[in-house]
Amino acid sequence: MNCLLSTTLSLHTPHVSHTLWRSYQGARSAEAFLEFLQSKIQADAGFAKVDALADVVAGFVDGDHKALLAKATETVTGLTGEDKTNGELYVKYMAKVVEKGPEYLSNEHARLDKMLGSGSVHASKVEEMARKTSVLSILKGEDV
Repeated sequence: MNCLLSTTLSLHTPHVSHTLWRSYQGARSAEAFLEFLQSKIQADAGFAKVDALADVVAGFVDGDHKALLAKATETVTGLTGEDKTNGELYVKYMAKVVEKGPEYLSNEHARLDKMLGSGSVHASKVEEMARKTSVLSILKGEDV
């Protein structure tokens, strides 16, 4: 039996484009690699999260969707940069829930996951789709 052992380890997260893959260059111990992975997971946990919308999102699943959408829309107008971009995505999906019902979040999340899992998504779209799945998870009340 032949066995090939590679000493190169790479990390790819779904929220980072393929051009940003990181090779692990640290110590070759399980503890060191685990520490590296944990640091990357912590950084990934806040992907597309908008702290200014935390109160609105917390009650969205079981709350008054129209009132919370209005509050989110108002909050997003005062945001800038990446928070504004992500906040607009929250508002877009919240509006879809008002229009199509709460099952929209699960259906859209499943659709995007299926596309991402198929491997047929162009690398330039992976980060955008991962951002969307992150926002959908947040709106569904899942830990991200």
